[in-house]
Amino acid sequence: MINMLFFRHSIFFTTILVLFMSISCKSVEASFPDMDTAEIDEIKPVESVMNIIMEVNLSPFLKSAENNTPKVFSGNTSQCEGVSYDYNFRRDNIQFSTSKKAINYVLNGDFSLELNYCPLCVTLWNGKSSCTVPRLYGSCGVDEPRLKYSLGYKTSLHLNKNYTLGSNTQLNYFKIIDPCEITFVNYDVTDRVKTEIKKELIALEKNIDNEIKGIEIKPKINAVWEALKTPIGIKNYGFLYLDPGGLALSSIRYRNQKAFFSLNVIFSPLFSTKPLSFSEKPLQEMVEFEEMNGFDIITDVRASYDSLSSILTKEFYNREITLKGRPIFIKEVKLVGTQASRLVISMKFEGFRKGTIYLVGTPEMNFEKQTIEFKNVDFDIKTRNLLLKTSQWLMSKKIINEIEDKAIIDMSSSIDFLKKSLENELSKEIVEGIRAESNIEDIKIVKLLLAKDYLAIRSNLKGELKILID
Repeated sequence: MINMLFFRHSIFFTTILVLFMSISCKSVEASFPDMDTAEIDEIKPVESVMNIIMEVNLSPFLKSAENNTPKVFSGNTSQCEGVSYDYNFRRDNIQFSTSKKAINYVLNGDFSLELNYCPLCVTLWNGKSSCTVPRLYGSCGVDEPRLKYSLGYKTSLHLNKNYTLGSNTQLNYFKIIDPCEITFVNYDVTDRVKTEIKKELIALEKNIDNEIKGIEIKPKINAVWEALKTPIGIKNYGFLYLDPGGLALSSIRYRNQKAFFSLNVIFSPLFSTKPLSFSEKPLQEMVEFEEMNGFDIITDVRASYDSLSSILTKEFYNREITLKGRPIFIKEVKLVGTQASRLVISMKFEGFRKGTIYLVGTPEMNFEKQTIEFKNVDFDIKTRNLLLKTSQWLMSKKIINEIEDKAIIDMSSSIDFLKKSLENELSKEIVEGIRAESNIEDIKIVKLLLAKDYLAIRSNLKGELKILID
């Protein structure tokens, strides 16, 4: 009898123990929360303007002008009445200099003249003109030392809306240093010759402008445009897309054989942790230029929920929370979507029990510390209902406090890394002969925006960018 009673009690306690163990080992798996079903409007990047200082080394262009300008040039002017002449000019190397608004060049050299003079011509019956008296002939610099001269031009350049080079050349002066001492019947040939040659030198202005207009500038601008469209990869972080929309150019200034001007780039910058695609935007005509210094722009950093989840999981992995004497260990914390302008957080745990529960919280920016924090954290309604029925001990304020206290994404170190990476990526050769130099002064987060599968971290970016063209 006693053995039978003991046997029955053993079965009872064993059953209770097995039942207890089965309950304690059973995992807590909350139902997936109801997410926002309405399509969230796509967050559009803010259009900004970046002022780029352009510095162009004029030496190659000036060298080309020197090589392509003849060292010797001859010509003549023939007319029945007045002075007719043949000339032969030789020049030394062109002396280039720059003023604030123009390129100046001086030509020094020598020349010779052969002249003839007719005081009066008449038209004959056959329509031909004839001098009424025998012509007077003379020369300067022929079979004697050639005459010295000095002349100077100045050229102002500008870029047209279609990225062709415009030019305005003017004769500054023309001076005959050694006068041509020939006088025909009290007629001073020197002044007359100077006047006639000056006419031709003025006519030469258009030839100079046409030569300059033939210089191809658009391919270099196109190279810059294509570089601006190319995503800038930031190691371990993602890609910066500038997405340019237009260009504007200031007037050109000169100093020490260099041209300086400001290029305004109208663009909508965006940083993404995942690759993106943009519609093709060809280079359009230039828009109106507005004076500004450096850049002070708004850019969106699209941080995917997956990338933020990896940061949170790293922070919480194996963190212990003891609830009424029962320890659990957090294994994973993920952001899985949005619900009524809040983020849904999934938390996997092991320990006394294992399972997955869901919480909701509002991401807020601590602008002073540049950290993303979660406020107003609570259990999702489906998780709450499950815990009320099966595991009330899990529905603890400790879990909420742990998330609010520890789910902090420190962006300051990421910003410092991004700042240095951007400076490096924006300070290198774009293509052969074109290189960039940058200085990122500051990056600050100014706003958080929720999207369906990413968090847009709107940031203010300040700095300077210079492009040097050799």
